[in-house]
Amino acid sequence: MKTMKHQLMLLLAALLIPLLATSQRQAINMTGHTAPTFRLQVTNADGLSTVQKTNADYLGKWLLLDFWSSSCLVCITAMPKLDQLQQRFAGSIEVLLIGKTGTKYDNNIRPLYQRIAKSEKLRLAHSFDAQTFIDYSVRGVPHIVLIDPEGKVHAVTLSSEISEAKIADLLAGKAVYFEPVGGFSNGDQAPATTTQSSETAASYLGRREQFGGDAYQSQLEPVPQGKGGTGEFVLRLDSLGRFKSRPLFLPRLFMLAYLGKWNWPMTDSLYLSTLKSPTTQLADTLLSTAKDAPRFDYQLRFTNTKGTPEKLMQAMQEDLYHRFGLKGRWVSKKVASYQLVVESPKRAKKLRSRTKNPLIQSNAAGLNLRASDISNLLQQIGYYQGKLLLEDRTGIKHPIDIALQANMLKLEEVRTALKTKGLALVESEREMRVLEIYRP
Repeated sequence: MKTMKHQLMLLLAALLIPLLATSQRQAINMTGHTAPTFRLQVTNADGLSTVQKTNADYLGKWLLLDFWSSSCLVCITAMPKLDQLQQRFAGSIEVLLIGKTGTKYDNNIRPLYQRIAKSEKLRLAHSFDAQTFIDYSVRGVPHIVLIDPEGKVHAVTLSSEISEAKIADLLAGKAVYFEPVGGFSNGDQAPATTTQSSETAASYLGRREQFGGDAYQSQLEPVPQGKGGTGEFVLRLDSLGRFKSRPLFLPRLFMLAYLGKWNWPMTDSLYLSTLKSPTTQLADTLLSTAKDAPRFDYQLRFTNTKGTPEKLMQAMQEDLYHRFGLKGRWVSKKVASYQLVVESPKRAKKLRSRTKNPLIQSNAAGLNLRASDISNLLQQIGYYQGKLLLEDRTGIKHPIDIALQANMLKLEEVRTALKTKGLALVESEREMRVLEIYRP
């Protein structure tokens, strides 16, 4: 009996697995096919009424589905842009935000949206649902699905790919390329990358080349537009004595060559001494880190010597100079910063923690910290404020409890909320070292 059951289970699995695999392939390659059916409770742009809507209600015009979650900072910062797009092209395209529900991290997504909408004066139709994420194979956010007036999926892309210029061209019937979300295919060809660069760099682009003699060999290859990956943060040698990185902008390769890393957290000693982004006086698009700037796969390995991080950095510096005719040098630069200080000792005294159970909760509408170090407060503010340089000058050594209700994306709202707790973010200036890329 057990043997028969076992055989039946194997047979059932053999039948189901191909079906699941086929279903997954169809979901990922949905471009050009009729969009999966949805049935959503949609709150209209005025925020006053909620009605049930399906795909059929949007036929005859373009539909942009914006899938987002409460933890997706990129999604939230893109909402004002989508709002402007909706107002400009009203009648030709509908924007529908779909917030993710069903997890403990998204329990407060509805009040979060209400606060953001009020702060940013958003006028966008929105809904909250978990099943639609599954039906549209949304594995991560940001995630945008463009559906044409006939109800077919035109593109699956990122919010950063959506612009008024692209939508205007799309509505005019022009061919528009949208970089696909990882794992999806939009069926379009990426435009050829054109680079106005130095003669040395331009002569390199488009071919492989080997540099180095007995000491090391390297390979650097341009990456096609649309290929994913962010590259290595830190210079490390593998067991073969080789460094290998996924796509990186050229300035970040220079940071690896001259410092050994190009990114670090606020807790790193480099945070208050060294800028992450190099500077240059050269007008060369290769030295840009803009979204459409060239990126490179890079690897270097030692041949007759045992590699060390120090030797690797020296080899990379030499290699980059041979390839591009560029070098790096450290210079000093004054940078705007903010210092967190105690403005009202009486109020700040109330921040002393009364619990031993640590808690860190935050989203774009505020934060709640308990039994937390003051550095966690700065890290949370820094996360939402991007490249803002923050420094602790409060002198607070004990754990704190603090809750802020503010649009964390707006610095002035954060500063106002901190004042109610006896703290202040004071504008300041700090001497920092920065890597300057130059041509000898």
